[in-house]
Amino acid sequence: MGAVPQIAVAMEELGELISVLSRFVFRGRGTPEDIASEIADVQICVEQFQEVFGGVEFRETVQMIKKQKLERLKNRLSEEKYE
Repeated sequence: MGAVPQIAVAMEELGELISVLSRFVFRGRGTPEDIASEIADVQICVEQFQEVFGGVEFRETVQMIKKQKLERLKNRLSEEKYE
């Protein structure tokens, strides 16, 4: 499957996750298992993206950016703790 069809699948899966989260938060419907199922689908799409967009090199780039964002989040949370 090429990049464009894979993006369309990911959009659908992300929409399903948003829907499950909305039902859970705003209507009190659904279960953590429903959320877990949709997260699993999204994670599968992410793994497929990493292969479609360049395999190991792309995966390493994603991990580097993720590490930077987690560090920034950690710093922000630390700052909020002392405000």
